[in-house]
Amino acid sequence: MTSAPDILRLETDGDVAAFLARYKPATCVGQPGRYCLAVRRSVANPRLVVRELLGKPAVVEHELEMTRAVAALDGITPRIEALAVRASTNKARGWIVCERLAPLVRFELSGATILRMLQNVQALHERGIFHGNLHTRNLMRRVETREILITDFGRAVCVDRAADPTLARRWAERDWLVLCSRLRKICPIPRAIVDACAASGAIDSATAKRWLEDERGRRFSAAAVYPGYEMNHA
Repeated sequence: MTSAPDILRLETDGDVAAFLARYKPATCVGQPGRYCLAVRRSVANPRLVVRELLGKPAVVEHELEMTRAVAALDGITPRIEALAVRASTNKARGWIVCERLAPLVRFELSGATILRMLQNVQALHERGIFHGNLHTRNLMRRVETREILITDFGRAVCVDRAADPTLARRWAERDWLVLCSRLRKICPIPRAIVDACAASGAIDSATAKRWLEDERGRRFSAAAVYPGYEMNHA
């Protein structure tokens, strides 16, 4: 487990300049998002990138807090170097300094890799953390080890599974449906997932055969992988 960095509160423009001077963000290396201005390479440390956020204070603060909440989950989420925010009344700027990752490459998505990815999502859910936007651009690979990591927690939520199991189940269902539908577009689904699930014992051979023979098998049930989540794909 890695430690989660505190969120630095930058009070002045001089504080912002001093913070950025430590990392010297330069060339863009990632796609901007709804609240993300850019993902820039750090000149000071080529192994890091600086993700720049801009939006309403509540939105930026939420993403920073969620990123901090998952920062200790090494092997599931990227390693975080620093978090910072400069807030005013109507808008806020935020910065997430984290390890540099590479985009997914289709041929690297073996059945075992996909199964590990599903296990990472399940690990988040067991901690009451639900991503809310699990498309493939938010799945990146670690350069050194090629581990598949989950990024961008701007729409994530924390739910007390014991206090509100119905809400937790709904968020879990959303994560599974979005992830599985997006994966089908970039990797050999359903066979890779079916093979991985069958090899792990998560599904029996009869179910695997039915998934492969039935066109609707492409919309496989995450409940078969993790019985705790009963999913209806009708």
